[in-house]
Amino acid sequence: MDRLCAGITDYAIKLSSLQISEKEHQEISHLLQIVSDMERVSDYCENISEFAETIMERKLSFSDTGREQLQEMTEVCVDSYLYAYKAFQENDKDRALRVVEKETQADALEVQLRTRHIKRLANNQCEAEAGIVFLDALVCLERISDHARNIAEEVLEGIA
Repeated sequence: MDRLCAGITDYAIKLSSLQISEKEHQEISHLLQIVSDMERVSDYCENISEFAETIMERKLSFSDTGREQLQEMTEVCVDSYLYAYKAFQENDKDRALRVVEKETQADALEVQLRTRHIKRLANNQCEAEAGIVFLDALVCLERISDHARNIAEEVLEGIA
């Protein structure tokens, strides 16, 4: 992903050095921001993959409740990103607006799940080491939804 983003960025910069209209400069600017957000999402996905490897290597596990909550957060954030991707791909205002809804939902869910998880930790209902991974994964997922929102906002600005 890093190489793709670097290639797209280099090409976009070359395009912007040509004699193009102000509108085309703005489109390139939106594209560069979107590419940057997509690259950051890939970094968070890589982090989550590394968390999964840590869980497997150390033979850790989440409680059933923790697994269900992480799955719920994952679904919201993946939906948010997929809506953003489609909004970008199709220049779709309605999908971009759905991203904003999903990102708001992800923000609230992250706070709610963090609070519940800390209570589980305090009540010794889950392993502390797995609990740290759980919280780190929540942060990464929420940030994926943040970048999805950034993409959606770039789409909306480009449509306006």
